[in-house]
Amino acid sequence: MKFQEKASSAKTHFIISFIKSIIRLIGCGALFYGYIPLAALLFGGAELLGIAEEVF
Repeated sequence: MKFQEKASSAKTHFIISFIKSIIRLIGCGALFYGYIPLAALLFGGAELLGIAEEVF
């Protein structure tokens, strides 16, 4: 069975990638200030957004 690739515009990909980067940077700030659980949630959320970007 072949999977069909979904067409995604370059602009949408750029925006989602930008949002993921912002979330990761905030996660780095949370780590710097010792908010480990918050950092874990932010990094996990960024990864889930990346997976959703590829799936949908």
